[in-house]
Amino acid sequence: MNDWVSNDANFALTNTYIPQAKLANLALQEKIKELNAKAPNAVLNVTGHSLGTMVSAQAVAKLYQDDMKAFDKIGKVVLFDGPDVTKSLKKMGLSDKEIQRIGEKVTYYVNPFDIVSMLNRTEPLEKQFGKVNIIVPLHFNSTFDGQSSHDFGEFQLDAHGNPLVASKSFHPELLEAGEKLAKLIDKTISTLSVSVSITGLAGAIAGGITGLIALGLTAVQAKELYDSYQNIIQVAKKKSKAWNTAHIPDYQNRIRSATGAQKIELRAELLQSVAQDAVFQSEDMAIEVKTMVDEAKEKVQQTINETHQAVGNIVQYLDYWEVNNLLSEFNLSQFWDTGNEEEIRSKTDHYQKEMEHFATTLMKVSQNIQEVDAQGAVGFSKLM
Repeated sequence: MNDWVSNDANFALTNTYIPQAKLANLALQEKIKELNAKAPNAVLNVTGHSLGTMVSAQAVAKLYQDDMKAFDKIGKVVLFDGPDVTKSLKKMGLSDKEIQRIGEKVTYYVNPFDIVSMLNRTEPLEKQFGKVNIIVPLHFNSTFDGQSSHDFGEFQLDAHGNPLVASKSFHPELLEAGEKLAKLIDKTISTLSVSVSITGLAGAIAGGITGLIALGLTAVQAKELYDSYQNIIQVAKKKSKAWNTAHIPDYQNRIRSATGAQKIELRAELLQSVAQDAVFQSEDMAIEVKTMVDEAKEKVQQTINETHQAVGNIVQYLDYWEVNNLLSEFNLSQFWDTGNEEEIRSKTDHYQKEMEHFATTLMKVSQNIQEVDAQGAVGFSKLM
């Protein structure tokens, strides 16, 4: 509750210098004193995820504001899945020039489909606090999904061991998706913040559609908002598929003429694109198979219902026991093999998991491509 209300929602609605950041600033001061005494040449690196990004950024900014020597002891500030804090730093009294100076130490990695990551990010990336990287996530999920876009499990690594990020030349559709989600969040917050309390917003963030309804939105409004969010993800997924289709052959051609480090990077990106495409295809096939099963089952049930209705229409000409005899075995269990259905669904799920395992293996290869290349087929087999 302290996280959600006093800090997360408080920041989202008011862009304030949050309580946990004040505590973190005191902790940084103490740690820096310890470093000065025991390891004067050392620097202190800072990292955080989600709420931890706001806490870290504001705490470090306060060091700059109050104690430049202490600020100089800060090395890198690397932050994951967190919002832009520019407005809050301005409310703390920092100028644009000071914010830019602090931001030189800061690197963000954010998921374009994550609500928390895209909060306050309507400005172009280069105008936001720190260096902001849009990651290429493993799955195209929302914040509310069980395998959430807010989780570390969505991060992939490139050929150099850094988080895999999108650019204008590598999956640019993800940059576009992040921008769209940021605008949707901004529009929603501006609509709600007129009357909503901090506690209410915290409940909405945690509760998804039901939380939005609790804020005062109608069920229709909440559904429209949720559908808009899902549409951003689905459009990006469609564009990512198209990007892979267009660029996988191009990668193959460029690799033939590339040398050295460039060749390593291109081969890693090719493997990552193939892996992503494999996941897309397995997801689509699983959905298609399950849809076919559902439609077939529904058709059988519909035929049974129509037959029951037909018997009902002639019931006046038959005795009660005759009607029961006619219909006693005319039900779904007699015409639908539940065991076969379960086997099909199980095999479909198994196929999808195997394809995801294969994709994960390709990711591992791309992250260790030099070593795997040196070992040849043996190294690949071990990963498999």
